[in-house]
Amino acid sequence: MKRLALLAALSTMVLAACGGSSSGSGTAAASADSAAAAQLLLSGVSCSPQLPAPAVQACDGMAAGAACSASHDSQSVDGTCLDAHGTLVCVPARMTPPMSAPIAACSGKAASDACSFMAGDMSLSGACTLLPTAVLACVPAMPTLVMPILAACGGKAAGDTCSVTMPGMMAPSFEGVCTAGPGGLLACLPPLPAPPAPVAACSGLAAGAPCSVTLLGHTFDGSCRELDDRGVLACLPPPPPPPPIVRACDGMTAGDACSFADDGATRDGICRAIWHGSTLACLPPPPPPLAACTGKASGDACSVPVDGQSHDGTCRQLRGSGPLICLLPPPPPPQQAVDACTAGKAGDACSFDWKGHTVSGACRAAPDGTLVCAPVCGK
Repeated sequence: MKRLALLAALSTMVLAACGGSSSGSGTAAASADSAAAAQLLLSGVSCSPQLPAPAVQACDGMAAGAACSASHDSQSVDGTCLDAHGTLVCVPARMTPPMSAPIAACSGKAASDACSFMAGDMSLSGACTLLPTAVLACVPAMPTLVMPILAACGGKAAGDTCSVTMPGMMAPSFEGVCTAGPGGLLACLPPLPAPPAPVAACSGLAAGAPCSVTLLGHTFDGSCRELDDRGVLACLPPPPPPPPIVRACDGMTAGDACSFADDGATRDGICRAIWHGSTLACLPPPPPPLAACTGKASGDACSVPVDGQSHDGTCRQLRGSGPLICLLPPPPPPQQAVDACTAGKAGDACSFDWKGHTVSGACRAAPDGTLVCAPVCGK
């Protein structure tokens, strides 16, 4: 009895979920539906929200392209099963698009059957193939543009001349050479364009070999050099000689003294690295603040001559990755400014005499912590 009560309760739940009714007004068919739904629910299968559309039911178990018949507005309509995003739908004949020639060529045939169809004024033969869309279509045995290219080399050998005519095609006819492709298949291909004059001048030569080439009516001598990593050689003119500023450091090392002639004058300098350190050039010696930190690290002590006297400082790096420069310590503040805040504290008003004038301000701490009378901004 408890099991029957449970089934009855489940039947009521199913009817409510599926839009049915458990009242006495239901028909025998409705009661049967409710009982079936209740039994399926016990098996973990819920009711279907709605039945598939008649057009979908009409193609149940059929293949794409099969004839079908679906009811619509109490009338039976004949059509064809077509693939609509993975679902076969019975489409009326008046809505069925005309079959393309490859599909029509396989009408009533099976996969792998021989077939043929017309493409323009050419007849193409192939085999019926089931496409991913479940449509049987005639697929030519060979692409149309390839056949004339292969036919032009029938009975010929690689290197023989050939002629290709494209019937009914927009592609122009051409004279070519039979060229062996993958598997030794010969195809008539247009001749390769002549290489540029600099490349032709190095044909059969090795890298570094002397060569001569004429361009735009001008002949120059050069050497064969690689253009890129593919190893293509071209006849290129010799590079221009280095400027005097570089020649002056030929055979020298960085830091050596050097000189060179420039516009009738002799320029002295020091060999220094340029172009990421790969070349030395005779450049003017660095200014004393830079020279004082040569070979040193940031924070090292240094000295700079100023007005014939040596002043000590510290090597500091400018702008993060800039050169090291010897920075001298800042001069001390005027003693008058320090005295004005001797008895005060930071922020107190103060004043001191400076070159016959009274300077007013407020006491502020210097970098070393000493209180200094700082003038008012803007005065």
